[in-house]
This record gives sequence, structure tokens and C-alpha cells, in this order.
Amino acid sequence: GQQNEMFALNAGQFYYYYEGQRLPLELAPEVIAVRFRPGDISQQSASLTQMLPGTPLTINKQVDNPGYTLLSVGNQLSQQGAVDVINQLRQQTSVIQWANPVFRVPGGYAVLTDEFIGQFPSSWSEDQIRSFNAQFGVDTVSRQLSNDNTYVLRVNGTGTLQGVTGVDALTLANIYQESGQVVYAEPNFSNLIERLQTPHFTPNDPFFGNQWSLNNT
Repeated sequence: GQQNEMFALNAGQFYYYYEGQRLPLELAPEVIAVRFRPGDISQQSASLTQMLPGTPLTINKQVDNPGYTLLSVGNQLSQQGAVDVINQLRQQTSVIQWANPVFRVPGGYAVLTDEFIGQFPSSWSEDQIRSFNAQFGVDTVSRQLSNDNTYVLRVNGTGTLQGVTGVDALTLANIYQESGQVVYAEPNFSNLIERLQTPHFTPNDPFFGNQWSLNNT
């Protein structure tokens, strides 16, 4: 099968689920997120020129947690053009662990990582959850403190869907949600909020109100 390609072939149809609602996502073609394999940052930067000589890519920002690099795209790309570049970067498996789209949100960007969050039925055992995840090439990162069969999950790139391997976390979160077998599934976005129009911002984390250090009035 094809390796590491975008499963969502139409760039205008990116979406995810939140609280059971299907929400559209607006692709930001001027930036792309990648996780390099371990190596010298100067060599990584130089390798970008060699990989895509027709598309100027420069390192915009290093994000330590959860660990990725935001790339600026020098050319003015269409949304489909950005998808094509991401597909090409995903072929560079010797240098890049994953390459993902970035989406516009109020005040900044939502970066797709290799993680998503899923809650499984309370009746499922850990073995059932592990078996369900394995067929999609998904590993368990951690169990949420709520202890209600909710897990942070990570795509390991071994799952195959319709002949495509290396399917990303956005696609898998949607597949989990639409399967009807899980309670919910949603991407674990990394939000870069840098251009706030107002001095206050309230995340959509349902437990935000319980975090007194972040909501101390």
C-alpha cells in the first residue's frame, strides 16, 4: 500500500468531533508541523532544502512539549498545495517521524500531533481496549485521572486503512468516533495562542474550571 499519505484527500473537508458535534477545521497553509528524528538542528534545517527544493521551508518555532517543529512555508500555497507538501514530507521517513497540518483557531493555531484522546465503554477491559487499538496501529500513552476508561492515545504508524499506512491522529480520532464503538474520540491538539484580540482566553477543556491555578478569580 501507499506509505504515510493524508487519508483526507480533500483539503476542504478537514473536521473533528467535540462533545459529539462535527466541527470543521480551517487549514493554515502557511505553516506545517513536523517531528524530526533525533539529530542536529542545523542538519535538520539543511535537509528541508534538499527534500523539497521547490518549496522554501524554514524553522519557525521549536515546541518542546509535546515535541515538534513548526515550519514556515515560503511559497503562498493553496490548502491542497499544503496537503501535497505534507504528503511529500511524510515520505521522508529517515529524517521525519511525522508531518501534520496546522489549523487556524481564534488567536493562533491548533497543531495536529500524533496523539488523540479516546473514551471507551466502561464495560471494556484493558485487553479489549488494547486489541481495538492494535488493529489501527495505536498505542496507549496514559490513562486519564478520571479513571473512566479515557486514554491519551498515540498513532504508531503501523495501522493500515484502505491500503494506506501511517494514518494520522485526526483521521483515526474521526474513525473511532464514527465507529459507534467508543464513547468519544478527539485529537489532542497542541494550541499555539499568540494573537489574542482580548486579554483573556478560556480553553474548551471541560475540567478548566477545576484548575484553580489557571482560573483563580
